[in-house]
Amino acid sequence: DNDIAGTVASPKASEPVLETDAVTGRKSNFSVLLNTEPELYVVAIGTVDSPDEGEASFVFQNITFTPADWSTPKFFYIQGINEFDRDGDKDFNITISFKSEDSIYDGKFNKTVAVQSVDNDIARINVDHRAVEISEPNTTDSFVVVLNAKPKAPVTVIYTPSRPDKFFTTPRKVYFIEERWNI
Repeated sequence: DNDIAGTVASPKASEPVLETDAVTGRKSNFSVLLNTEPELYVVAIGTVDSPDEGEASFVFQNITFTPADWSTPKFFYIQGINEFDRDGDKDFNITISFKSEDSIYDGKFNKTVAVQSVDNDIARINVDHRAVEISEPNTTDSFVVVLNAKPKAPVTVIYTPSRPDKFFTTPRKVYFIEERWNI
């Protein structure tokens, strides 16, 4: 028998992960398989290797190979995570390690898979676009102002009425800070 024990993994994920994946259900994937039949079950364990672990998550972090299905490629599925931080697109790796009671595979043959995370966060101020209606005398209405992404510094929104002789806003300013930007 000339078979050499080892593992094979896709060099990179099928496509970049997107921060909207968790909402849309979209998944990227990559395959893993064993080179030889193990004597016992072998578990492949995926780990995100990134300073920012919030870029992606696994649908299932572990995959099990048995002596019966060892040569069939199995797939890890990953999704992007929307962290609302304008951190740009990022390249990172996923490490696949192997654990088993079979000493041939236990702790050996780790693989690295390249993944890219595509950032969807854009700095934007959103204002409720419905018409604000007021009439004389002393009527009030309201509108909502929110940020689309976490700011990197404090943000001040100043309300300037188009007709200050006819109406005013209270408050005249709204402040957003990094720690409380989405409240």
